[in-house]
Amino acid sequence: MGVIERLKSPITRLSHNETATSNISGELSQLVKHVDDSGFTRASLTYAWYHAHWFRDAAMAVHALTDTADFLNGSNNRKAKLAQDAAGRIINFTWDTIAKYKDGINNALSLDPESEEFKLLKNHLPARVSKYGNYFACIRDGRPYTDQIEDDKDSWLRQYDSIPLSIIATEKFINSFGISALSQKTKSNIKGMLRASIKYMLKTYNAPGANAWELDWDEVHAYTAASISKGLRSAADIADRLGVYIGDLGDLQEKADGIDRFIEKSFVREGVLYKSAKATGNGTTAEPNLSVDSSEIFIFSMFRPKLSKEVEENTVRAMEKELFDGNVLPIRYQKDPYFFGGRWLLLGLEFARYYSRNGRQEDAKRILDYVNEKYIKQDFSLPEQELVNPANLDDPDHYFERNGSSMIRELGWSEAEYLRAAIAYSRNQAAESQRNVLAATARN
Repeated sequence: MGVIERLKSPITRLSHNETATSNISGELSQLVKHVDDSGFTRASLTYAWYHAHWFRDAAMAVHALTDTADFLNGSNNRKAKLAQDAAGRIINFTWDTIAKYKDGINNALSLDPESEEFKLLKNHLPARVSKYGNYFACIRDGRPYTDQIEDDKDSWLRQYDSIPLSIIATEKFINSFGISALSQKTKSNIKGMLRASIKYMLKTYNAPGANAWELDWDEVHAYTAASISKGLRSAADIADRLGVYIGDLGDLQEKADGIDRFIEKSFVREGVLYKSAKATGNGTTAEPNLSVDSSEIFIFSMFRPKLSKEVEENTVRAMEKELFDGNVLPIRYQKDPYFFGGRWLLLGLEFARYYSRNGRQEDAKRILDYVNEKYIKQDFSLPEQELVNPANLDDPDHYFERNGSSMIRELGWSEAEYLRAAIAYSRNQAAESQRNVLAATARN
């Protein structure tokens, strides 16, 4: 176990603003390597199992690329255009692929979500696809593999966050670059699929399915429900801007508010938002599992359901205690067996972004300093996780060994999260500097 590092408190510094901007520009060049001309976005450039387009990872890349284009606009227009073009290609591929699964999605809408037929993967958008938009295939452990074999009622590919995350990312892109930045084909695909996507979200927010880590598909998840709440609000905005009639589907803002109430009722206990609960039928759940996992940070940083500030602060504190345990980066959840349950860069960086948005600049800085010193100074490629005080001393499925005794390298989602966290931190620093200048001027 000599590969596992023991580290608590690194001593590093985030350089001045010019260096931060240079790091952002360099990381952008790394991230766009994942995006091909069609918009197909490889989750990892080096790990064959991740040579697929995950809708979740791709949506996060759109957010990062859009933020980066906005950040670099005016100072580096060439790089800003590079970011916008890559984000646009991802949006194109995403909606082209969603349209390919139209028949399955529409079939799901006609089924009882508690039926065995509803659970079949063929009735859903799979969590990942190949560059052709169909089931992903690869060579795994020396043998051919295809996700087609996962087409059953217990598939880990049946995840309900793919559609809302794609919609949220699309709204972000439109808000930054305008409707005119969408291709005509993509506009047509969105118009053709938005109503079905809204109905699908309304049908799945309280249905059991795999979580963000592709596990526990017999449970209902707070993260998924919150993504759908935000997805409905974004869908209402897109429908208005593209002229898609949704009046017969009800007030989506009110429906999202209803999902927020469902989240509070189902998952909040003693002021803490817990991660999941078993489904008990008719859209209800049992008592929640009294544990948290790091995916919940996205509930507060991105989806922002209407929960009290007390619940948010209590839940973040619970995650910090259980999942950081004094380390710079968090584990996903307690006793995580995947690659020893290493500490995930993308999650730590999303916490850093959350901290910057909530006035905790020193906490954000600590994480960014660590990533800058350990990774960005090397070559801008970021791993999925690292073996520092991991959650597990065992790797029961031998992922680490099967990957050449290495963690997963060049993960696009980690690289996207770095961009978002670094930009949020830099913007806050710039705003603080401006306030200090104004205050000094006023004193003089």
